[in-house]
Amino acid sequence: LWTPDGKSIIYTEGRCGVFAVSPDGGAPRLLLDNTLMFPYKDRSVILMSQHILSLNQITPDGRFLYLSRMITDTARGSVVNITESGDGGLAVTVGKPVHVLERLDLQTGECVEIMEDAVVSAVSSSGRYVAYRKPITQENHDTTPRLMDLSTGEVRDLPTGGGAFTPDEQYIISWKMLDDQSIQLFRIPVAGGESEQISEYSGGNAGYQRYAPVVSPDGKWLLYEDVDNRTTYSGTRVSEDGTNSGSYTKGVYRLCAFNLNTRETYELLPYSVIVDSRYGAFSPDGTKFCYLREDWSASDGRYAIHIRDFEPVKSATETPLGVAEKAPAEFAISGNYPNPFNPSTTIEYAVLNPGSAELTVYDITGRKVRELVSGHVHAGKYAVVWDGRDATGAPVASGTYIARLKMGAVVSSHRILLIK
Repeated sequence: LWTPDGKSIIYTEGRCGVFAVSPDGGAPRLLLDNTLMFPYKDRSVILMSQHILSLNQITPDGRFLYLSRMITDTARGSVVNITESGDGGLAVTVGKPVHVLERLDLQTGECVEIMEDAVVSAVSSSGRYVAYRKPITQENHDTTPRLMDLSTGEVRDLPTGGGAFTPDEQYIISWKMLDDQSIQLFRIPVAGGESEQISEYSGGNAGYQRYAPVVSPDGKWLLYEDVDNRTTYSGTRVSEDGTNSGSYTKGVYRLCAFNLNTRETYELLPYSVIVDSRYGAFSPDGTKFCYLREDWSASDGRYAIHIRDFEPVKSATETPLGVAEKAPAEFAISGNYPNPFNPSTTIEYAVLNPGSAELTVYDITGRKVRELVSGHVHAGKYAVVWDGRDATGAPVASGTYIARLKMGAVVSSHRILLIK
């Protein structure tokens, strides 16, 4: 979240606390310590069991921050089990957390509980309205989203959960999965009445699944997370010292803009299977936005907060997404760079028609080394990085490898050379 005076960006990594950092950069400062000192025998144990689920709203005067948190409170039923191992270490398990909405005073650091037993998705700018649901437990399976007026205590059910309030507090912008498995945006009147679907999927790489909308200060634009899991990317993450590695499979996560007047979608950041852009927030004047950039190819510095000018029309070359680009000339792997390579290379390929595609690396004997892409793709040009590792995460030997692109009975192959 961006503070109303524009001097700080407030963020959380979920466990340690809430921090503020200048938009110009520099060291972050701690606003709320989320760790818990739990007494055990003659000492205290630091519990990392408390989770900050979301930063919901900063009041217009910049004084208070509303946040949704999952805390450990044994007086309200939380269970903490601590066992000692033979080498003197401790194993800690925590159960039955308490879900609360809190208001943090950004000047004094005082944190006051506003609601209990609530997973909060949105708070209006004045703090009057709260969109929430009950936490799922063994005793409670009710996931009905609700709206509470904190000034009167009135509660009513909502047709969909999640979302954000418009600046005038007249609507909640939310999202819902439809029968075609797409997830689209809806506008819900705060005063009651029928919800209205405001987005639809019209083909292409964007707009199939839309999550987590954020409304601009003038109420005309949305930042939202555009998710495409129909095409997946598999890779391996290696620690900075090279001692640990782990494989992963992921889709594409990036921020897009949606105009509430024209109902058109615009690209803000490139379509990438390697770099995700999430958790967007507008500057107070709406001319910039900040977001979390996650680079899956990095062993260090994986997460970073970035700031960009908010220029959705310019970013999309004045053309809304959903309008097809010029089709590629042929179905093929067009090449890789660098080639030869060490330790990673980018493989470029083009698809003429939408459908299920596989991009796989084989060794010269025909043995399958690594599957890089598997899933539905649209017509267009793509690029994917191979980090020179096999499916287990182990580095492969120097030599010639074959990248094979397959859609149905159509196959395109390309030789790539690894030299160490």
